[in-house]
Amino acid sequence: MYPRTIFLALGLLLAAVPFGAAADDDLIASVTLDVVIEGYDGTFCWFHPRAGSVPGAGKDGGPAVILTMQKWFTSASDYFSGLSVMRTDDLGKAWTPPDARQELAWREEANGVTAGVCDFTPGWHAPTGRLLGIGHTVRYKEGELLAEPRPRETGYAVCDPKTMTWTPWRVLEMPDNEEFFSAGNGCGQWLVEADGTVLVPAYFKGKSESKMEIYGSTVLRCKFDGETLT
Repeated sequence: MYPRTIFLALGLLLAAVPFGAAADDDLIASVTLDVVIEGYDGTFCWFHPRAGSVPGAGKDGGPAVILTMQKWFTSASDYFSGLSVMRTDDLGKAWTPPDARQELAWREEANGVTAGVCDFTPGWHAPTGRLLGIGHTVRYKEGELLAEPRPRETGYAVCDPKTMTWTPWRVLEMPDNEEFFSAGNGCGQWLVEADGTVLVPAYFKGKSESKMEIYGSTVLRCKFDGETLT
């Protein structure tokens, strides 16, 4: 962990290449390093910056780039806030300030448990014209990770880039809740097929008291209609 987290925008021409597309060297005019935002006040630093591009939605017909991130509270391991959002329409020359979205915030559950979504990766879903963000859920109690065994799910939310509105984050329903008691797509790159099918890599394990139980991995073949991932 560094005492200060700095976000670097790598030209952002790179960010304009969607998942699954080949990166043609001839399309990359240059690569530069620019500080998007920085900050560490002894309590938190910004974490998990990831960007998704929206073709044609930026300045002069270029892509808009939407970046999600969250605060890591340094008082505990993996203690993350809800998600904030930034946007650039000119390939990183100017960014909107961080916007903490209520739709992507923590939620209070029973027995003093707080749930959130983290390790979030936004990407363009061309068939529906939506920016789809996928990550996994995390749960806390009294300012620390909920003790094992704790459930995880694949969490997701959808952004309409024209209005910059987000759906409240939801969880992907799995076919067998016992086998997939703790499962999710954290920090994952997912793929959109030509018919709109979304291939989502995920890890999983059943409910157990043992922290040493081995996780399995799989690829989830999902439908996405622009609002719901199934």
